[in-house]
Amino acid sequence: MAETYVLDLEMQKWLKEVNPFALQNIVERFLEAIERGMWETTEEIKRQLQKLYVNIEGLLEGAGESK
Repeated sequence: MAETYVLDLEMQKWLKEVNPFALQNIVERFLEAIERGMWETTEEIKRQLQKLYVNIEGLLEGAGESK
């Protein structure tokens, strides 16, 4: 699911455009599942999710500053 919904670049781009808050929420849920031991994945996927989360946070903070 992570690869389909948040790590796929086209889906990621679309979600950033239509609802970046939803994308952030989805990524946050995946990271929470990893931390709680509810989902075992590769370190590479975990790193990609963490990097994406930081990217989205910056995007959302930047959008808030421009208002």
